Amino acid sequence: MAGKLFIFEGGEGAGKTTLIKNLQVSLRETEHEVVVTREPGGTEYAEEVRNALIKKRPDTNEYPTPRSQLLGFYSARFDHIEKVILPALQAGKIVLCDRFELTSYAYQVHALDTGLQDVFLFLHKTVCELLNGYNLNYILCDIDPEAGVRRALERADENTSFDEKNMDFHYQAHEGRKVAQEHIGECFKFHTIDATQSPEDMVNASLQLMQK
Repeated sequence: MAGKLFIFEGGEGAGKTTLIKNLQVSLRETEHEVVVTREPGGTEYAEEVRNALIKKRPDTNEYPTPRSQLLGFYSARFDHIEKVILPALQAGKIVLCDRFELTSYAYQVHALDTGLQDVFLFLHKTVCELLNGYNLNYILCDIDPEAGVRRALERADENTSFDEKNMDFHYQAHEGRKVAQEHIGECFKFHTIDATQSPEDMVNASLQLMQK
């Protein structure tokens, strides 16, 4: 049986991580084999890249440049696909991934205006080639950026470069997720759920989409 990939996207504070945890429980209760992972991350190498790219360097108190971030995230992404996602899909499992290419386009290409759209599209083509033939889906957890950022600031986690951006950046990223769908819709299906719902309602809405 061919596996299925469900990627959960959305702005800061959209509740993706909680949703994925709840879905993992629900799906395993129905005896589905589920793999939960995240981006950037998912492998030892990719987690090291994540730490290097989204946190300030202690010696300079600076973040890597947007260009460095985009290329670094794709380096981590290919390692993640080849070592985690693809083997799980080949084994017929359901993969739940927190963020993927939509975030790369929304942040590094659209909101930060790096002028790297052609580079992004080239790298995206390689992603499609690697995952060709599988059921690939995005579930966008939609929330107004200002409300999402308020939620994110209440978290106990350490802030990253994206939590510290101004509201204009978050609105640009919100728009970028929609623009990105025009470029990467060729090999992925897109679905949207209301992220202002209760966690239980978000799970139910996601399960309905996943059964289509």
